[in-house]
Amino acid sequence: MAYPDQEHELSEDLDISFGTCKTIIKNDLHLKRSLAKFVPHLLTNEQKEYRKRNRQSSQWLELGEPRFKKARMIKSKLKCLLITFFDVKGLVHFEFVSEGQTINQHYYIDVLKRLREAVRQKRPEKWHRKNWLLHHDNARPHTAVTVRLYLAKHGIALLPQPPCSPDLAPNDFFLYPKIKKVLKGRRFDSIPEIKGNTKNILRSLKD
Repeated sequence: MAYPDQEHELSEDLDISFGTCKTIIKNDLHLKRSLAKFVPHLLTNEQKEYRKRNRQSSQWLELGEPRFKKARMIKSKLKCLLITFFDVKGLVHFEFVSEGQTINQHYYIDVLKRLREAVRQKRPEKWHRKNWLLHHDNARPHTAVTVRLYLAKHGIALLPQPPCSPDLAPNDFFLYPKIKKVLKGRRFDSIPEIKGNTKNILRSLKD
């Protein structure tokens, strides 16, 4: 790869025209100009490991030679959605969403009903004082009018979530990484097996 300044220097050193120098570089040496690719300044350990694996699998190829093939890991077909609520004392309520269930405003209101009952049983002091706050992100089921009316009717105050700020969701940056750390690298054959192992991890999180 040659830069414009280098091309001028080469043309002067070799006493040839700038155009001839560019022709030699492009047609005879088969070089092309390429811009630098921006990469994150800070990489996580997983990103570093991923790049290390990619470098290890790289190979030198002749011009025109097709790229070699590498088997791609098959994505798991077993998936289940987990809903959790917790506070500084620990887990308050969690439940798994049934397969095929759509998360809409009506379903979320049912979840909030179960959450209120869990608060009444597990946090009686907060229940009687009515001084607990609910923090959820700005997903449509959370911001629906019917949901806001339900929260207002039962005096549940909301902790505001800034728009477009998924990095501020405590479940995603605090709780779920703890679960993933234990389950990472393990494979399960059924949804009940996934749920059972996840429940054991959630119950092991002490208040």
